[in-house]
Amino acid sequence: MPDVERICVDSVPDLEAGLSLSSSPLSRDGALAAFRAQAIVACHTAQEMERFIASRDSLPAHLHGFLVPYTREEYMARGAKLFLTIDGRGGVGLLNGELGSLFSLPGAHYGDLLVEFAVTQGACKLSCYDTRGKLPSLYGRHGFKETLRASWNDEYAPKTWNYAVWGRPDYVEMSR
Repeated sequence: MPDVERICVDSVPDLEAGLSLSSSPLSRDGALAAFRAQAIVACHTAQEMERFIASRDSLPAHLHGFLVPYTREEYMARGAKLFLTIDGRGGVGLLNGELGSLFSLPGAHYGDLLVEFAVTQGACKLSCYDTRGKLPSLYGRHGFKETLRASWNDEYAPKTWNYAVWGRPDYVEMSR
């Protein structure tokens, strides 16, 4: 990835008011896709939070079990800070220091970027499922260490869990 400075846009309305990145030479080497990934939007208003939720919920159905489907009201009650990539294809939430609601739509490849960003915003703990080592490896690259591992328990399975695709992975808690 080119050396581009990370930008945190303070709110979404400017984007909806016609900000166009398609003709903007804002990255150093013209790598517009990298710039789009680097621009992360803080979601403060109810409308911005709904945009985050709509993007999160646009994940393919077989991935829904990996995220707690919080409503806007639940995010607000928990004091969550939500962030969305400028193109709406990735996002992450912080709930009192806990990294949560991280998503990257297929093909976006924003996982590392979003974890790194969440760490700069104070993320120090998380929980995930260990499907073939993928998520613990992602978080481990950013300094998270496993603090708890438990075998799958059907009693606590997400309602939308896809057993045919993901089986019964371990539950893992991590912190930095």
